[in-house]
Amino acid sequence: MSTKILIIDDDTTFDAMYSKKFSDAGFKVSIITTPSQNIVSEVRHKSPDLILMDLLFSTSDLNGVSLATMLQANKHTKSIPIIYLTNAQIGHLGDEVKKLPSTIGFYIKVNAIPSEMVKRVSECYAEFLKKNRDGTQ
Repeated sequence: MSTKILIIDDDTTFDAMYSKKFSDAGFKVSIITTPSQNIVSEVRHKSPDLILMDLLFSTSDLNGVSLATMLQANKHTKSIPIIYLTNAQIGHLGDEVKKLPSTIGFYIKVNAIPSEMVKRVSECYAEFLKKNRDGTQ
């Protein structure tokens, strides 16, 4: 069974490029390009194993912290791990999101080519699964 990844990012160029790279690596990918107050029902509908999310969205008043907070408040989505892929640390938002229980990774997109980012995300998710399986988290 392949891992289902949900990409939440409003950059359609990024979405297309990463969707292809993750699909080529064996992941099943879905995308939300305009995050909204309905994020919980959208995520529940897509039922991902892992979320890759940006911190800032030009198409929404919401940000990665507010979206993650909404997801964590729901019993059906609170345990979905999130890896943030963003263009910058974004100061306090980057600090806030790293403290959230659902955050398992935080990467700056421009610091790696897409294939390297797929490798980093895969390793991060594998480590998360190992910790949960071993009961060390």
